[in-house]
Amino acid sequence: MARTGRRPGPNASRAAILEAATRRFAQAGYDAASIRLIAADAGVDPAVVVHFFGSKDGLFQAAVGWPFDPAHVASEITQPGPGPIAARIARPFFGGWEEPATRAALLAVLRSAITHEPSAFVLRQFVARHM
Repeated sequence: MARTGRRPGPNASRAAILEAATRRFAQAGYDAASIRLIAADAGVDPAVVVHFFGSKDGLFQAAVGWPFDPAHVASEITQPGPGPIAARIARPFFGGWEEPATRAALLAVLRSAITHEPSAFVLRQFVARHM
């Protein structure tokens, strides 16, 4: 008789789902990324995605989040120094953009904010609160 239930050993499903979701949201934006596609990319059943994250919104927030510390960015921007404020704002953004670890998350946020109002709201709140 075949065993059912959770496989023995460490569970890497959650990490695989987050990695697949970050990639899919960055490539396609919020609207075009589906739980089914993300689950297929991660090699899991869509029910596993819902089990861990509850909904597509929950998955988006967990996968994308903010790939940098807002307090650190704010301190870099507000420190007195040479050059205009625009340069101090652009420097951390482009630094994060060039970093492979944060690029996908930034791209996911920006692409999703174009078509998904809750994502745009999160982006606006972040800018208003921390920048």
